[in-house]
Amino acid sequence: QEAANMARWLCSPLFLCLFVMIGSFISHCRAIPEEADALYDLFLSTGGTSSWLRYDRWGDSSSGSAPCNWLGVSCSGLFVIQVNIYDNNLTGTIPPSISSLTRLQALALYSGKIEGTIPSSLGNLTFLQYLYLHNNQLSGPIPSSLGNLRSLYALSLFNNRLNGSIPDQLYNATALRGISVYGNQLTGSISPLIGRLSSLQIFYANENLFSGTIPSSISQLTFLKQLWLHNNDLSGSLPNNMGTMTSMTQFFADSNNLSGTLPSSLGSLPNLEELNLFDNMIEGTIPPALVRMPSIFSLILSGNRLNGTIPDFTGAAALITLETLLLNNNFLTGTIPSSLGSVTTLIEVQLARNQLTGTLPSTLDNLINLESFILSRNNLTGTIPSSYMRLSNIEELYLSFNNFTGTLPPSFFQSLSPTLQFVYLNNNNFFGAVPDLSISSLPLLEQADISGNMFCGPLPSWCSEPHSANQSLSCGNLTGFCNEISDLHSFYDNAGGSGWTRNEGWSMPYGPCLPIWEGVTCSPDSHVIAIDLQNNNISGILDTRVFNLSYLSHLDLSANRLTGAVVLPSTSVTSLQTFSLRDNLYYGSLPSSISALSNITFLDISQNYICGPLPD
Repeated sequence: QEAANMARWLCSPLFLCLFVMIGSFISHCRAIPEEADALYDLFLSTGGTSSWLRYDRWGDSSSGSAPCNWLGVSCSGLFVIQVNIYDNNLTGTIPPSISSLTRLQALALYSGKIEGTIPSSLGNLTFLQYLYLHNNQLSGPIPSSLGNLRSLYALSLFNNRLNGSIPDQLYNATALRGISVYGNQLTGSISPLIGRLSSLQIFYANENLFSGTIPSSISQLTFLKQLWLHNNDLSGSLPNNMGTMTSMTQFFADSNNLSGTLPSSLGSLPNLEELNLFDNMIEGTIPPALVRMPSIFSLILSGNRLNGTIPDFTGAAALITLETLLLNNNFLTGTIPSSLGSVTTLIEVQLARNQLTGTLPSTLDNLINLESFILSRNNLTGTIPSSYMRLSNIEELYLSFNNFTGTLPPSFFQSLSPTLQFVYLNNNNFFGAVPDLSISSLPLLEQADISGNMFCGPLPSWCSEPHSANQSLSCGNLTGFCNEISDLHSFYDNAGGSGWTRNEGWSMPYGPCLPIWEGVTCSPDSHVIAIDLQNNNISGILDTRVFNLSYLSHLDLSANRLTGAVVLPSTSVTSLQTFSLRDNLYYGSLPSSISALSNITFLDISQNYICGPLPD
């Protein structure tokens, strides 16, 4: 993203006018001796013949000492006005004598290995309009003398090792259209003096160590188009008056420590295309105006502390522009608005790790361009609408860690787009048979996970067959769930289940870990760990298959009408710890195996009709 934007800037009229303007003045006259000497100093100081990849005629006395003919040098009359030596493996340092080029308008020494500091003598080049020193290994502070350059249009120092703060004097260079200092180690705050740069169109200060707040004076930059402040240590609230920055197309302030609320004035920016505030501490609700900006195509607010509901998109201008909507990792509540299905331009939607509830709107099947749909770790319920199979471009489908239920049709996977790469349905309440998955119909599939549900039946071949090195396919322990359901149904049938006072869910062929199963408690990975059915009019006999529940630790059947001889688990049952048959109709003597139940810590068989001596 940053590389693309930088390339766009370097190819923009702001940058290219340098070459158009200078080209009409290029002369092949000899430069004055002082300027020739300054150029030769530059050649030697930055590696010269031992380092430069191209150095046509540089320092060649046989060419009549005409530096205006040297590679990358342009002149007007006797004066050098451009030195453009970039991507040429320049090393060493920039000599202070460069200031002898008194009429220099452009200095471009970027994409090399130049070290040392930026000479303060550059502040003497009062004709300088373009200074490009990015992608080197420069260190030290930005010279305050650069504030003397009242004709400077563009300052590009990104991707170096500069430290210190942006000097206040730099804000005296009021002709500046572009400042790019990202990818350094700059500290301090962004001065309120930035409001002086009324012509500024580009300000790239990301990936530094800036702290403090974003000054409200930044709203005075009405021509500013791109504001990059991400990956710093900025704090405080966003200025409330940013709605005046009507030229802005990009605002990136992600990965800072910003707090406060989202100013609704941001929704007044008619040209804003990208807003990224990811990974901050912003609170409050999302202003509805943010989805009504006419040019917005990327809205990223994830990783904050936002609450409230997702705004309604009905009639929003974003219906024809928005491609990326990232609201994950917040505290959003309520349902997914059905109006979201009207934003047919959407390509990526991430709403994971919120507190969303309700069902999936059927209208989302209109999102025919959708490639990434991530809803994991919410409280969503209901089934997956069958119409979602029409999402023909889907690559990522994350529905894990919700409360979705229902069966998946046998053709579920085959109906998904062949572009599918990742599908996560794990840790929900899906039940029934596992749908088949033909690897050949999903040639790009890398990961699929349906574990942590309540599927039952034989393992399909795709769950057990080896996969290619780049695939990870997981079905979980289907056999265990099937056995648990079978054991519970046997217990229900033999204990007069249809006559129980409370028997919700017990006759269902699936999902003992669904909340509707009366008296059943499950572990996080959906295994039955406790059954509490006391005082429930249970009769008949206790089917010993209930002891086959290998994760069961608590069984309370007290105050019922179970009869016959006392039934105890075998010594091979190791999970059961508390077991109560109190107040039933058991009779006869205690089985001798009671003395071998070393894992049970609590056993209550009182208030029955048991007689005889206690076993040894």
